Amino acid sequence: MALLILTGLCVGLVLGLTGAGGSILAVPLLLLTLDLSLNDTIGIALGAVCAAATIGVLQRWRQRSVDPVVGVMLALSGMATAPAGRWLGMQIPETLLMTAFAVLAGFLAWRMWCGSSVPNSRINSKHNVTSSWQLFVIGAGCGLLSGLFGVGGGFVIVPALTLLLGMSMQRAIATSLLVIAMISASGFVFQLSYQKTAVTPLLLCVVGSVAGITLSTLLARHIPTEKLQKLFALSVAGLLTATVSKMLS
Repeated sequence: MALLILTGLCVGLVLGLTGAGGSILAVPLLLLTLDLSLNDTIGIALGAVCAAATIGVLQRWRQRSVDPVVGVMLALSGMATAPAGRWLGMQIPETLLMTAFAVLAGFLAWRMWCGSSVPNSRINSKHNVTSSWQLFVIGAGCGLLSGLFGVGGGFVIVPALTLLLGMSMQRAIATSLLVIAMISASGFVFQLSYQKTAVTPLLLCVVGSVAGITLSTLLARHIPTEKLQKLFALSVAGLLTATVSKMLS
């Protein structure tokens, strides 16, 4: 019980502080703490991330940090493809799906580690304007990843918003949370329509994730992004190692 709440807390904290990574941490953590299949675990991760991201959006909406136009454009295309990703995930053998997830998570850890060395001034100095179709393509890709692996896609959204639209990191994170909340909701509803989700683990994880993202709002101003990214990368690498070891044992 305590482990589930702690897992949700970690998910909410990382999601709120970086706008990404909540689900990529949740799936390995839940696999290590629960005796459930990967697809069941992905369903719980989607529900917890959806709840946390929704609370995060409400908190940041009052601060006028969310760009609703860009967020909705990304989310609509993502919501259209998330069910397809979830359906595809149910057709793929679990071992193959876990291998693909490990590759994705490993790439994310490497990207976050390398990205921590890029100064914020350089990131935020980009002011190129992207076209609507590019936003829809990015959103569609995030939706597929969300449904397939139970990830929100923030690790794609945040760099896209900062590099392509020139958003500040805080605004990109807030807008990413809006996209993640909508896409995760789509994937979670589709999951429920095909497969039951363990209610008690889901509720405990949701409680933790909501507490975590609320806490992240208070901590966001005091933790350097670079240090958080490196810690996140090391955490993902450690969780992947533990998860793969458990599967092979």
